[in-house]
Amino acid sequence: MKKHSSTDRIVDEYLVLRCQEGDQLSLSLLIRKWQPAFLRFAMIVTKDSDLAADVVQDAWIRIIKSMQQLRDPVSFEAWAYRIVNNSCMDLIRKRRRRWKQQTEDMMDEETKVNAFDTFIEQDQVQALLGQLSEKHRSVLALHYLQGFQVKDIARITNTPRGTVKSQLFNAREKFRNLLEE
Repeated sequence: MKKHSSTDRIVDEYLVLRCQEGDQLSLSLLIRKWQPAFLRFAMIVTKDSDLAADVVQDAWIRIIKSMQQLRDPVSFEAWAYRIVNNSCMDLIRKRRRRWKQQTEDMMDEETKVNAFDTFIEQDQVQALLGQLSEKHRSVLALHYLQGFQVKDIARITNTPRGTVKSQLFNAREKFRNLLEE
């Protein structure tokens, strides 16, 4: 991913300021600009294109509703990614609880494992990422695929930097171990 340039940040700041003033065209441009990146990120975290689309739609609703509360328009990128990340985690938790509740009574242990295996992507990297926890997938995606530094990931996930470093280290180790298996 190309690192976000200072020109891009200025454009984002301008669009955010215009959105805060109620300019619908600026909102449309902001959505058009960020929608693909948010979808890619949500797809990595959720491992499901339909779920990713739902997550991003929900995130945009949250972003639009709270746009007035964003005091520093320069921080839009990290602020918006935090909302997308939180939306991913919320939806995954809801789905996991619903799935667990529905399947506990219907399936024995062996069937549960086989059903879970059918959801894993064919691509090796996606398969390996899929075996990691949501937090580990999220920090790896933010760092390696979205190009964020530890301090940015800390802001996005609302987690202390030291914890993010630890999560990245653990995620890399788990990914490496899975790769070696």
